[in-house]
Amino acid sequence: MNRDIAVMSQHVDELLWEYIRQDDHKAFEVLFVKYYRELTNTAFYYNSNSEEAEEIAADVLHSLWQKRATLEISSSLKAYLSVATRNATFNILRKKILVIETLTDAVVNEHRAEATDHMESKDIEEGIDRALRQLTARQREIFRLHRFQEYHPSEIAQLLQLSEGTVNFQLHKANKRLKEYFKGLIKKTGQYTEA
Repeated sequence: MNRDIAVMSQHVDELLWEYIRQDDHKAFEVLFVKYYRELTNTAFYYNSNSEEAEEIAADVLHSLWQKRATLEISSSLKAYLSVATRNATFNILRKKILVIETLTDAVVNEHRAEATDHMESKDIEEGIDRALRQLTARQREIFRLHRFQEYHPSEIAQLLQLSEGTVNFQLHKANKRLKEYFKGLIKKTGQYTEA
């Protein structure tokens, strides 16, 4: 019986897609109502931010409407929407990681510049080592491979037999922890000024 429902749902999706491709906005509204909550849940599963999850689901569905004339869907509509939602969520997470890495680099560089005025080279190395000890062993290993040996996350994933998502997540956590550490260190030394 469940198989019959799934087959029927797929046929309904095929009909809706056919009407959507013919610019039928009512068919799109039906599709939107049918999949919005499911796509929101998919995005939330990966992102854990309900507002962003709702925005991602709406954007994916809106994109489907915008591309209706040229988009060729080789799988089921449901599978296409699910993959598109997951990819859109990952793209947002990648952008967040990039921002955090950029901020971390800025804080580290700022700290290095300020520390250079006050410390010898050995003291700087000890400070970086102390900062790295704030990380878990796994985060430290991944961070060193990425920052000091310039491995790409996909290379690290292959080397350590982890998923690329796990590597990116661990880099994100390491960057966040280091940023907090250096921010606290700068505040303690009285060299931190609020913007």
